[in-house]
Formats: sequence, C-alpha cells, structure tokens
Amino acid sequence: MTSEQRKGIARKWWECHVPRVDITRLLEISDEELDMILSEQSEPEPEGADA
Repeated sequence: MTSEQRKGIARKWWECHVPRVDITRLLEISDEELDMILSEQSEPEPEGADA
C-alpha cells in the first residue's frame, strides 16, 4: 500500500467516524502521522470552487 493510499483511507475512515486507535493500528501509522494527514487540506476542485 502506498503512502497516498494510506492517506486516502485514513481520511475516509475519519469521515466515517472510525476510532482513531483503529485507524492507526490498521494502517500501521502513528498518532502524529494521522494528525498530519488530517491537517492537510485536499486540493480544492476547480470546477466547484465558484459554484
């Protein structure tokens, strides 16, 4: 699994209210890594930015 895949999965699970401890355990990442992933802003979609 790539780093980008882990980031995407972590964000999706967080949105689905998966407990932090489960995300870090299942993706084998630290709490600090999860904090960094969740604090990163996704690139805004140009199509929907002004709509």
